Amino acid sequence: MVSRSILISLPITVIAIILAKATKDLSRCMFKIGYHKITAYFDHPYQAYLDNCDGPAELIHGEYMVKLKPGHSLRSHSKAIGTDIEKHITSHRDHNTFFDMESIFYDAQGIGTELLMRIRADPGVYLIGCNTVENLDDFLSIEMESAGPVHSLRTADEDVGTLL
Repeated sequence: MVSRSILISLPITVIAIILAKATKDLSRCMFKIGYHKITAYFDHPYQAYLDNCDGPAELIHGEYMVKLKPGHSLRSHSKAIGTDIEKHITSHRDHNTFFDMESIFYDAQGIGTELLMRIRADPGVYLIGCNTVENLDDFLSIEMESAGPVHSLRTADEDVGTLL
């Protein structure tokens, strides 16, 4: 006579083996799905963000402001894009402030579509801004509104003079 505990434990063992096999297959399947998602993510080449290129202002074709990541020099940037960028630069500035962490900004002109794609593909580029033509009247009206009342533009010396 077979013991009652064996009869109960045998189906439980079989169920446990089936669940273990299913779990192993499921985890292997999930790993493969996750692996493919991760590799698909890294298969896309880096592209720096284009800022201010889709606003209402008129774009100046071929002119951009580029911000490099901290530690990325103009020399290493030129090497990464395969051309001497300095012949396109109209101005550049090094920012050694706490917030910019030694980033280099440069303004460039004469940047064609192919060169722009190479600049965006450089992992050392943080941001590229499109240069635009703003309506001067709109710009001045916004500046005047943000300045507040005219009397608030007086200097402290003028205020002291009125008290005397």
